[in-house]
Amino acid sequence: MMKAKLFIAILFIHFTAFSQIISGVVKDKQTQQYLLGVNIYNLETKKGTVTDENGKFHIQLNKKGIYKLQFSYVGYATVVKTIDLNSDSLFITLEMQPSVIEAKEVVVSAAYQSSQNEIPIPIKKASSEELTESGDVNITTALSKIPGVNAVSTGVSIGKPQIRGLSYNRVLVYAMGIPIDNQQWGDEHGLGITGLGIDGVEIIKGPASLIYGADAMGGVLHFIDEKPAKMNSVEGKVSQEYYTNTNGTNSLISFKTAQKNIRFGLGASFKNHADYKQGNGVRVTNTRFQNTALKGTFGFVLKNWISDWNYAYNQAALGIPEEISFQNIDKNLLAPNQLVTDQILSSANTFFVKKHKVKLNLGLLSNVRKEFEEQAFDVQLFRPFKDSAALSMQLQTANYDLKWYFPAINNWEIILGSQGKVQQNNNFNNEEYLIPDANVSQNGFFGLFKYSKDVFSFLGGIRYDMKSIQSYEMGEQGEEGYMPALDLTYSNVNGSAGISYQLSEKTTVQFNVASGFRAPNLAELASNGIHEGTFRYEIGNPNLKVEQNLEPDLIAEYNGKHVSFSATGFYNRIFNYIYLSPTDLIIEDTKVYTYLQNNAALYGGEITVDVHPHPYDWLHTEINFSTVTGKTDEGAYLPRIPANHLSITFKAKGNAVGRWSDLYLSVTPDYYFPKNQVAQNETFTPDYLLLNAAIGGKYSEKLQWFISGQNLLNKQYVSHLSRLKYDGIGNMGRNITFGLTYSFSYKNK
Repeated sequence: MMKAKLFIAILFIHFTAFSQIISGVVKDKQTQQYLLGVNIYNLETKKGTVTDENGKFHIQLNKKGIYKLQFSYVGYATVVKTIDLNSDSLFITLEMQPSVIEAKEVVVSAAYQSSQNEIPIPIKKASSEELTESGDVNITTALSKIPGVNAVSTGVSIGKPQIRGLSYNRVLVYAMGIPIDNQQWGDEHGLGITGLGIDGVEIIKGPASLIYGADAMGGVLHFIDEKPAKMNSVEGKVSQEYYTNTNGTNSLISFKTAQKNIRFGLGASFKNHADYKQGNGVRVTNTRFQNTALKGTFGFVLKNWISDWNYAYNQAALGIPEEISFQNIDKNLLAPNQLVTDQILSSANTFFVKKHKVKLNLGLLSNVRKEFEEQAFDVQLFRPFKDSAALSMQLQTANYDLKWYFPAINNWEIILGSQGKVQQNNNFNNEEYLIPDANVSQNGFFGLFKYSKDVFSFLGGIRYDMKSIQSYEMGEQGEEGYMPALDLTYSNVNGSAGISYQLSEKTTVQFNVASGFRAPNLAELASNGIHEGTFRYEIGNPNLKVEQNLEPDLIAEYNGKHVSFSATGFYNRIFNYIYLSPTDLIIEDTKVYTYLQNNAALYGGEITVDVHPHPYDWLHTEINFSTVTGKTDEGAYLPRIPANHLSITFKAKGNAVGRWSDLYLSVTPDYYFPKNQVAQNETFTPDYLLLNAAIGGKYSEKLQWFISGQNLLNKQYVSHLSRLKYDGIGNMGRNITFGLTYSFSYKNK
C-alpha cells in the first residue's frame, strides 16, 4: 500500500512540481488599448491560453529554455515571438498590428516552426473552418479550391489530391506526425483522411524529399493536428451538415480537456451519402458511400519530455459506379463496392537534452482493402471483414521520424535526422490480386540548415535514401496473372536550397531549388491482372528506374494597404517519369495497359490578387489563377494535367449585430479553361463556368452556421480529371450544404 502511495506521489510531482511562468499584456499597436481574447499558443508544449479583459495572460512551463509563442487575433497580423526564459518568471508586453489580410500562422511543414516569410518553400495553409464551409462532400475536393491543387475524382466519394499536375505516389500525405501509407498508388484509392481532429492542412508545392523522403517529389499535404484545449479548461463541439444533392449527412462530435501538464481528447464522425445527381438531373448509380471515423488523443508534459499519442480509426464503404441504372436516394451500397479500413497509432515525442532538442515520432499503420463483386452492404457501423471478397489486401507499416535540433549559433539553426519504414503487403483468399505479397524497407539520413537575420533567410540541406523491395512469386508461371519474385534496391541523393528576402516591409521575394525522387511502387513493378476499379488489365514493368526531379520556384509577394499580390512560377524537370500506356492486347475482354518511362517537364504557376480598398476593407475581392503544362521530351502531353483555372471571390464581412457576429457573404464564379492539350487516349474537355456562394456567421459565439451552394447554375459538366469522364458521366450538379456547429468550453477549477 505504501509503495502504491509513493508511486502516485512521484507521478504527481512529475506533473506538477516544475513551474516557470511567462506572463504579459497584449495591446493594439495603434490605439494602445488592451485586447481581450487574443489566442496565445506555445508551439513547443502545445499549451494555449487567452488574454483577459485587461489584455493579461500567463503560461506555466516546466523548465527554463527558449520557446516560441504564437499570438493570433481576428483582424490583426499574427505574431510569432521567441522567448528566452532564463529565470523563474518573465513579463512581456506585446503590441499587435491591425491587418485586413488573412493572418499567416506559423509553418510547421518545413521542420522549423517559423513564419511563412522565413521559409522559401511554396506553402499554403487551409484552415479546418475553410474546408468545412466550402460545402464540399469530401476533403480532397475542398482542397482543390487552392491554386495549384486539384482532385482526380471518382464521383464525390473518392478524390486523390494533385499538386501542380502530380498525384498518386508523387504526393505524400502526412498526418499525426507520420507519413500515411494506404495503397495510394491506386486510381480508386481515396485519401483515407477525414476532417476529424485537424486544425487545417499545409500544402507544400514542389519537391519536399529533403524533409519527407520518397513520394514527396510532387508535394506534401500535411494535416495539422487540432490544438489541445486551453490550459485548465474543457472544450467540445457538435456539428451537423446536410447536403441536398446526395441527401447526405455529416455528423461530428468531439471533446478535449487540458490540465496543467496533461491533456486528452476524443472524437467521432459519420458520413452517409446517396448517389449524387448531375446537372441534367440524372443520378450516378452506386456513387453512394458511408464513412465512420474515430480519434483519440492523449498527451503529457514533463520537465524534459513532451509526448502526444494518437489513435485513429477510419472505415469507408464505397460504391464502384459501372453504369447508370437505378434512380433513387437509397444509401445501401450496391455491388460492386469496396470496404477500406485504416487504423493509425502514432506517438510524437520531444526530449530536451540541455540546450538541444530531440523529436522522435513513431507510427503503426494498418490498411485493409476489400472489393466485392456481388455483395451489397446494409448501412451499419464497423462492418466486419467478410471472406467473400474478390480482392483482399492488407498493408502494414511501421515508421519512425527522428530529428536532432542543435542550439542556434550566430543565427544558424541545424537539424540532423533520419526517417524510415518497414512494410508488409499480404493478399488473403483472393479470386484476384493486383500486386504481390511483398516486404518493403526504407531509410534516409539528412541534414537541414537555416540562417535568419533581419530581412534575410536561408534554408537548405542534403539527404541520402535507400529503399529495398522484396516480393514473392504469385500464381503459376506461364499462366495469366503470374507475378515473378522481385528483389530490388534503390538509392538516391537529394537536396534543397532557398532564400527569402524582404525588399521592404510590404514586399518579399523567395527563390528555392529542390530535388525529389520516387522509387517505383509494387503496382508499377509487378501488377498483372484486372483492376476492377479502373476497368483495365494492368501489367507491371520490373525494369523501371527511380524517378528523379529538380524544380526551381520563384515567389514574389506584396502586401499593401489596399491590395495584396503574390505570384509563383515553377519548372519541374522529371527524369524517368513513369506513366501507364495502353497496348494493342485484350485479356478477358479488357484492354491491357503497361508502365513505361520517359523524361518530362511540368511548368506553370499561380497568381493571387486580394483587393481590400480602405476604408471599405470589409469587402474583399480575391482573384486566383493557376496553370500547368506537362510534356515528355518527345513533345507528347502528359496525362491527367489539369485545365487552367480562374476563380474570383467577392466576400463581404459584417460587424457584430446584437448576438450575431463574424457574418460573411461570398460569391465565387469558377472558370475552367478548355483542355485541348491532351495525352494519347485522352479526350478534349470543353470549358465550363461554375457559380458558388456561401453565407455564414456565429450566434452567441457558440453556434456557428453556414449555408454553402456549389454549382448553383446546375451546370452539366465534366472535369478533365474525372475518372467517370470516359463513360459520359458528368460531375455533381447543384448542391446546397447546411451546416451547424455548437461549441462549448468552460474553465475546470
